[in-house]
Amino acid sequence: VSQSRYDPPSYPCFAVVASFFLWAAWAAGGFRRFISLALLTTLFISGMQLRFGTNHAKDDYRGAAGWIRAQNITQNQVWWSADPSTARFYGLGEVASAIFVTENSLHKLPAPTCVVVSKPDVYDGQSVLLSFLRKAHAKKVAEFQSFSIYLMPEYY
Repeated sequence: VSQSRYDPPSYPCFAVVASFFLWAAWAAGGFRRFISLALLTTLFISGMQLRFGTNHAKDDYRGAAGWIRAQNITQNQVWWSADPSTARFYGLGEVASAIFVTENSLHKLPAPTCVVVSKPDVYDGQSVLLSFLRKAHAKKVAEFQSFSIYLMPEYY
């Protein structure tokens, strides 16, 4: 089974096919029953790793927003490259949305003190924001699950 984030719609099909083969192997008895039990055990362990593994943890919007509030950075100094509604939900107010930025739209945003980057493969597909941060010599100052927080050079 692939590890891509775009594969979950295919999982029900996999489950139906796997269930049929498990049922057939169990009904046949003998060594096939052992194989089906081993497969069920493997699937159970895999499911528990998905549920409780740290590499599958949920995005830590609360932690990223809390870090910004703790630093007393005002909302007009933050570029938020994640779902903008979550910034409002976690108490940051109306921050500058830096998702799907282009070279042209990047320069229309107010100058940032802090840039919050989440899932650059999704929200910064052309790496415009990450290139801007490299060129500006921004420093990564904090990391949370699925988030990196950068400060601009004049603030660190």
